[in-house]
Amino acid sequence: VGVLSGARGHDLADRGAVHRLRDRAADLARRARIPFDRSALDADRSGALLLLAYPDRLAALRRGLQYQLRAGSAAFLPSNDSLADEPFVVAADRPAAGEATTAALLARVKVTELNVLSWSDAAQSLRERVEFLHLHVGEPWPDWSKATLMATLQEWLGPYLPGARGRADLEQLDLNTVLRSQLPWPQGADLEELAPRSLELPTGRTAHIDYSGEQPTTSARVQDLFGTTVHPTAGGRPIRFQLLSPADRPIQVTADLPGFWAGSWNEVRKEMAGRYPKHQWPDDPAKAVPKRMKDR
Repeated sequence: VGVLSGARGHDLADRGAVHRLRDRAADLARRARIPFDRSALDADRSGALLLLAYPDRLAALRRGLQYQLRAGSAAFLPSNDSLADEPFVVAADRPAAGEATTAALLARVKVTELNVLSWSDAAQSLRERVEFLHLHVGEPWPDWSKATLMATLQEWLGPYLPGARGRADLEQLDLNTVLRSQLPWPQGADLEELAPRSLELPTGRTAHIDYSGEQPTTSARVQDLFGTTVHPTAGGRPIRFQLLSPADRPIQVTADLPGFWAGSWNEVRKEMAGRYPKHQWPDDPAKAVPKRMKDR
């Protein structure tokens, strides 16, 4: 986030900064032995002067309030800035960290719909699991929909921004830690039990659980589920399985493994045994002993 200065004068809220700039200008004029008359200054030439001093900081308006700097990085202006409609500006300074900077950073997060933040797999999974529990279990699990997170940025993200100055600071935030700090206590400790990130299969393999839809979903080779007599659940709802062949190709979708074993499994078994004769295809998968990974 940069303070962009250009063709027009920029209002400075800090009167102390104005006085320091005035005194410094007067001192430079004295050393250069030229008259210093503030009434004769042409504010419209400030942009050209700054461009001579900082040619690499020229920025062109791209879309919305976003500017593209000559060096390749991006910057933006708040909508109420007096320079927001200028086609070209020069980034002459970087603002000190403070309330104004924090407000600008939060505005940037909002306008990008949270995408300027670094969403690791762990952070994204955490958000989806908590949101799933909010929708299907209710209190005390908070509403972590994108709309609500955007509307409450000051509450959950603001406390982590003191000292932050720009986009790099936003990208370095550990969102997994930030979000976990918002979980209710002591119920938050039950998250891994209620909505685990992954499921351990009878063979010892693990399958990632996706909570982004209406029903928790995962995929696994059918041999990895032999011996399952009770269908796994997450958040009190049955996990939707995409069953895979030994070649990891989809062969069936079910949210009721015992029902599948007792029903259409027989037809699936006949077809798969012909294609993959070297693999297990028991008559009753619920009673079959799965080959654990260490035994293979």
